[in-house]
Amino acid sequence: MSGPIGVLPELQGRGVGKALVGSFPEMVDNQGLPAYLETDVDSNVALYEKFGFKMTAQENLMGINNRFMWRETRSSPGGGIELSADLSREPATLRRGNA
Repeated sequence: MSGPIGVLPELQGRGVGKALVGSFPEMVDNQGLPAYLETDVDSNVALYEKFGFKMTAQENLMGINNRFMWRETRSSPGGGIELSADLSREPATLRRGNA
């Protein structure tokens, strides 16, 4: 889960937002999960659509035009959770669930 993200106006148009947003679909794909987001910025809708999000609803909340977007589950190329390891360090333990 991610909180609000943004790019300073002087850095917009340089791929920073695309890089930030791009890691989220990759993460949920690796987990086999769908994704949901909200935006109140018109130009963000086109960016999110490039990552497979579709606007499912739009509503004016307290004077702000919000768009609600959904992305269906996509399988990662290897399926499941992908891990990499630095074998020069101490071994790590992976736990699933509430462990």
